[in-house]
Amino acid sequence: MRSNTEVDNERAEDKIPALEEDEFADGQLRRKMQDYLGVAMTAIQDTPVASLIKDNFIIFNVAVEVQKCIEYLPSGVAVFFELKHFKPKKHKKSLKCYGFLERDEIKPGAAVLELYQKPIDYRRRKLKLLTVKALYLHLHLTLHTM
Repeated sequence: MRSNTEVDNERAEDKIPALEEDEFADGQLRRKMQDYLGVAMTAIQDTPVASLIKDNFIIFNVAVEVQKCIEYLPSGVAVFFELKHFKPKKHKKSLKCYGFLERDEIKPGAAVLELYQKPIDYRRRKLKLLTVKALYLHLHLTLHTM
């Protein structure tokens, strides 16, 4: 384990599958770091609206910084990625699905997260997959030492 390792850039660049292309025209990812009880450990970050929808994947192409040292995170902490989209009929943004990385899963390189149905379960006890299809959030994690 490296000392003072910080999750500096979690590039949500890679992709997330779109169930219906027009449904996610204004798709955004929200990053939260929550403990087991749902208490926020860092500020919430929202990505800009998706840069591209290509081959049924929503591409964000952004870097998201967590700004916390991994070895100082308490057990039970996870980084949640929520896919939010705009509902034109209701004139509001809504959560479609989410994925998460637990503390021990935060490692440099590619990460593939399962997507779960709302509501968000911060305790991670009653998780329900979004669909029976294999749908995943693809991330590239970069860790920086201080």
